[in-house]
Amino acid sequence: MSRTAPVLLAVAALVALAGCGGVLPGGDATPSRDADLEPAESPYDTPLEDSDLLADHEAALRDAETVTVVRNTTITGTGPGAGFESLATARVSLADGRVYLVERPAPVTQTYRYANDTVFSRSAGGTSYSRAENDTAGRTAVEWTRAPLERLLPLASFTHRGVTERDGERVHVYRATDPAAVNTSTVTPGDLTGVELTDVNVTLRVRESGAVGRLRFAYTVEEGDQRREVATSVTFSDLGETDASPPAWVADLRDRFADDE
Repeated sequence: MSRTAPVLLAVAALVALAGCGGVLPGGDATPSRDADLEPAESPYDTPLEDSDLLADHEAALRDAETVTVVRNTTITGTGPGAGFESLATARVSLADGRVYLVERPAPVTQTYRYANDTVFSRSAGGTSYSRAENDTAGRTAVEWTRAPLERLLPLASFTHRGVTERDGERVHVYRATDPAAVNTSTVTPGDLTGVELTDVNVTLRVRESGAVGRLRFAYTVEEGDQRREVATSVTFSDLGETDASPPAWVADLRDRFADDE
């Protein structure tokens, strides 16, 4: 059996954990420099998944009421499977539990979800309406604020590197750049003798409010002449400024299906 298969399993593992469905070229796993960081005390103990970070992040987003969440995954390399792409943009309203999700690449899919799990979708194949109480693939507004971090934070052991300024706000930076700091058994499942995890670069940026700005997880998997560069990132932006109102096509579908929300 080809030894390419375990490498592809390793790639697929992180994609599944991040909740992603595809990838753009450009997974650069070169460690970032910390020259722009100033020394500071970490507001959170490590491991971060056991700290108050998730609770503070969720509280900050609730206070803001709206947020834009962008989830991007890219895979490049040699052999089968290179050129994998996923880009999802979710406009989230925690005030009323609504999510407007756009997923790329083509065919572009748009999904609008109400708090009562009524979902309207539109793609090249047409439009649809459903009630998603049992739809585990679709995330609620609250899940969009927590799920990406819950899945990615346990994969690496972070160290606090200092603070920097982004958009006029102090941001705490945590990183992991040593392959030994990554939970290899999680990102490379199964018997992967001969598979090497290299060039790790995991960066987390946390605002003073506790809200995460960005988490990027990049690494390279090598086996023989096969190489995969994987990068997945999640950003939380436009806090309190995101417009999560339904687009016109959703109003048309609601009229057609006479849904009372």
